[in-house]
Amino acid sequence: MDADKHIQEAVAWLASEHNFFIELKKDLTDLKGDLESAKTKEQVKDIKKAFRDFRYLARSEQRFQQYEKQVEEALADLGKQKITVSGTISEIHHLIQRLQTEAASLIHDSSFYEGKIQKLLTYLQVNIQEHHLEQAQAVLMEIILVVDDAEKWIAALSVDLNQARQILLKSQEEPDPNWDDFENPETQRQIQRLLVQRLFRNISIDHIQDHREIIIKAYFGKFGSIFWIRQNINTKRIDIGFPAPTELGWDQSQFSLQFYMERERKRGKTFRVFLEKLLEIIADGTKPHGRMDVGNRISWELR
Repeated sequence: MDADKHIQEAVAWLASEHNFFIELKKDLTDLKGDLESAKTKEQVKDIKKAFRDFRYLARSEQRFQQYEKQVEEALADLGKQKITVSGTISEIHHLIQRLQTEAASLIHDSSFYEGKIQKLLTYLQVNIQEHHLEQAQAVLMEIILVVDDAEKWIAALSVDLNQARQILLKSQEEPDPNWDDFENPETQRQIQRLLVQRLFRNISIDHIQDHREIIIKAYFGKFGSIFWIRQNINTKRIDIGFPAPTELGWDQSQFSLQFYMERERKRGKTFRVFLEKLLEIIADGTKPHGRMDVGNRISWELR
């Protein structure tokens, strides 16, 4: 008896057919549409309109309250599936127990994503009520990342249970306090949040598999100058590049910086502090009466 094969088939059926996951997938799709709409808004009242009074919160709360009932339904539906198996009574009994465990585990795992999204949406509501546009935009970016993880997790359930577990584990990782590891999703979120707080726009993350690189891109300045951070996964070296917006009159037109992880660590420096200081210099240089000696400041303050 190939127990793993039967479990994989049952999990795939559960993820694609059961009402719990059908509703969750639909709500995540609707929420993502609302997030994309809200991301373009420049007033907190317009962000709130994009969420239609946060309908997802009510839906996820309803799902949470029915948690026990949904687990029982999933197990009952799973038991109705005609999975033909052969083996001893003991083996079949063991298979059924494993299937029940998997069914309960899947719904429990989905509650992790729903709980995280619900918490962030509640935080977003607070920022909207207090008219904090920058904080609201930062939270929006973070919710988009969690929804992306949840969508990938659901899609993986129908294909590869182990892959789904890896996605879940990654989404639960704690950030590296030094922001040394761009492969860590929480570290990516922290960097994106900082970029949003500094009024960078259209932030994206690209994984270049052939070169083993992760690139974080964003735009800043009136004409949308591109700012990028690239980490080589093997060497851990970080490269940063950006042009000077033409209207600012900075003392350099192009900037290319490197942060060598091992070397800087020995000097007691972290990439987090380095990036925070760099963005502070850039933010000051983009103000109407800010300092234009950006190149000199980088040379003196980041060396």
